[in-house]
Amino acid sequence: MRRTWTVLCVVFALFALLTSGQAAAPAPRSGGRVVVALNAGFDTLDPALAVFTFAREIMGNVYDPLLIRNPQTGEILPGLASSWTFSPDGRVMLLKLRQGVIFHDGTPLTAEAVAFSLNRLRDPAIRSPFAVSILGPVQSIESPDPFTVQITMSAPFAPFLDSLTEISLAPVSPAAARRLGRDFGQTPVGTGPFMVKEIVPNQRVVLVRNPNYRWAPRFFRHRGPAYLDELVYTVVPEDATRMAQLVRGEVNVLYNAPAREVRRLERNPNFRAHFKQQSGFPRVIILNTTKWPFDDVRVRVAVAHAINKEEILKTTYEGIGEVAHTPLSPATWGYNKALEQQAYPYNPDRARQLLGEAGWRAGPDGILVKDGRPFRVRLWSGNVPPPLIDAQLQQAQLRAVGIDAQLNAIEQAPYLAAIRRGDHDLGGMLFVSADPDVLYIIGHSSQITAGWNTAFYRNPDLDRLLEQGRTTLDSRARFQIYTRIQEHIIRNVPYIPYYVITRSFLTTSNVNGYLLDARAFELFHNVWVTPR
Repeated sequence: MRRTWTVLCVVFALFALLTSGQAAAPAPRSGGRVVVALNAGFDTLDPALAVFTFAREIMGNVYDPLLIRNPQTGEILPGLASSWTFSPDGRVMLLKLRQGVIFHDGTPLTAEAVAFSLNRLRDPAIRSPFAVSILGPVQSIESPDPFTVQITMSAPFAPFLDSLTEISLAPVSPAAARRLGRDFGQTPVGTGPFMVKEIVPNQRVVLVRNPNYRWAPRFFRHRGPAYLDELVYTVVPEDATRMAQLVRGEVNVLYNAPAREVRRLERNPNFRAHFKQQSGFPRVIILNTTKWPFDDVRVRVAVAHAINKEEILKTTYEGIGEVAHTPLSPATWGYNKALEQQAYPYNPDRARQLLGEAGWRAGPDGILVKDGRPFRVRLWSGNVPPPLIDAQLQQAQLRAVGIDAQLNAIEQAPYLAAIRRGDHDLGGMLFVSADPDVLYIIGHSSQITAGWNTAFYRNPDLDRLLEQGRTTLDSRARFQIYTRIQEHIIRNVPYIPYYVITRSFLTTSNVNGYLLDARAFELFHNVWVTPR
């Protein structure tokens, strides 16, 4: 007995030592507001039409997806749909909806509303830029009873569960969508924890708490209305201005915080740094394969050898993140680490050799010439960091092997439109996704102008593999298909992956409960603020 008592005393003493000086975690409290500073603008807040990253960020707090991924494990969990089943052949899916969910305008979430929302994406008049591709071979969407949605497909569609976790497929209020038409994105109505109070295009969005919210995902301990009274997104492109606002306490969260500032403040007790590797298609250089001289695969391989990815990682991102070798982020199912060895390494001498074999010779100014035509191309980019800094570094790296890449940096909306039209010779892109089917969206020939095949790459062998990846339900077989797809893209170089994105965020220390979802977007339902 004495021995037992002695052991207990030691345990309690150790516990006291370990916990002494540690402040108790603050209890959640309602009220207050959080201001998020974005470094670029947003487009519409209509899930069917939005393409900007920051629009998707904002929409994640206005709408609820039908299914949702656990932020820690990536497991697909119930969202507005409480359960789902497939027919034995994988072509018919039944979604059972939560009951008691209402839209911000007071209308109920029903199977008819979900069918309306999904069919709206398929409407050719809407011209949804990528939602149609993530709906796949859907033939019909029906509502056999008020809380059951039946989705029939022409073939099994392996990525469909992941598609239903996309905010692009989130239900919208049919009443509001019918009344507002194309203007719905300026007065959006969803079921999420926050409602839109004000939108000033490309300046700010003001959201307020949805007092009726009772259906938060189960990974939240708190399932009721959000704690915050107000959530404000403001667009501040200048890094120095955003940082000054954070230090003064005028904003609480920096989205895409400048890497150098993250390094400077991550140990400061007045701030907290948050990191999340982003899944999907990493940052890549786009090579327009229909345009001279990138219609020659030898030239594309040479360009891959000319790019110093480590320099970009260290210079633009302060070493936050990692070099990309394949067209999938390591956070994406289907990524195969063994493929890293197949990527073309930085080797400017090899780049010059390949260009010489392709008939290029150095001109008097050092720029390569072939058949009297100098190797002069246009490198398109967004006009804000980090892509602008990336493009400037790539410009210098290409110049070192005799390629004159003339930089054309413009605002995001016209830039995205330009690369979809094919105006570019070279460009840059990323695409957030949790499923390897993202490679269909950026690589299948059907996605040229209709989706995001901005390399304008056409190859029947790749098309066939991408189609097989969509329809193969066996996970082992599907993994092997995506290994072959990645090998093809690495070898033929329509894109050059160079940076695996790790999103960096800075928050003031009074922001609690901050959470990043599986795609590195912010979730504010569980956030509360304490007095500073």
